[in-house]
Amino acid sequence: MVLWVVAGVSLLLALMALSSARRLSRKLETLSQSYWELRYDYTRLRAGHVIDGPAVIQVPTTTVVVPKGMRGTIDRLGNLSIATHV
Repeated sequence: MVLWVVAGVSLLLALMALSSARRLSRKLETLSQSYWELRYDYTRLRAGHVIDGPAVIQVPTTTVVVPKGMRGTIDRLGNLSIATHV
């Protein structure tokens, strides 16, 4: 029972951190399509967070773009990996 409570609280905290990391959403228009771009603050992302593109992650030293159809994942060391989203 205690394990379920801890898991539930951990999930809730992770969701709150992800929603607070989202800084801005903005509609982008291209020649052939329109879509929403989401911006995230990297310093607020935690291990296990998954960001589906299109998105922009603002890191203190740079800006990372997660293209449409790709997925960014934060690992346990805080590294961001970007891979094809199926």
